[in-house]
Amino acid sequence: MKQLILLRHAKSSWADPNQADFDRPLNARGERDAPRMGAFLRDALLKPDYIVTSPARRALQTAELLRSAWGKDSPKLLEEPRIYEASTANLQGVLESHLADCDRLMLVGHNPGISSLLSLLTGVQADMPTCSAAVVALRRVDEGMLCGLFRPKRLWPEAD
Repeated sequence: MKQLILLRHAKSSWADPNQADFDRPLNARGERDAPRMGAFLRDALLKPDYIVTSPARRALQTAELLRSAWGKDSPKLLEEPRIYEASTANLQGVLESHLADCDRLMLVGHNPGISSLLSLLTGVQADMPTCSAAVVALRRVDEGMLCGLFRPKRLWPEAD
């Protein structure tokens, strides 16, 4: 059975009100949480074959920090423009495009799309705060079962 890891990008900065949404970087909390989530997934033996990410700066930074947890054995990183501001249907298209090539795929994206895809695939309405990861066992490309939902504040209570 194939697995999908849905990950919402880590916390981003709103320091510059004139900065375009696409160009917003991670803030200090995001820079702290993303490598921690990567290490958690590594230690849980949840290494994806590919990390497919939105090209938005905050998502790409998140994906790169996640990858760093695996060091020289890090998963391949692919930028996918369809993930930024994606509808659920677009995210399903991304999933269909990349899932055939691997057993475990990670999508790094944005809300509400990531939460909506989780709901569509599993029937579970779950809050996906920044840098949260949902692991889904896929029966088919449009149906799965939620196996785990990992949120930074639950994994590391001092995360604020």
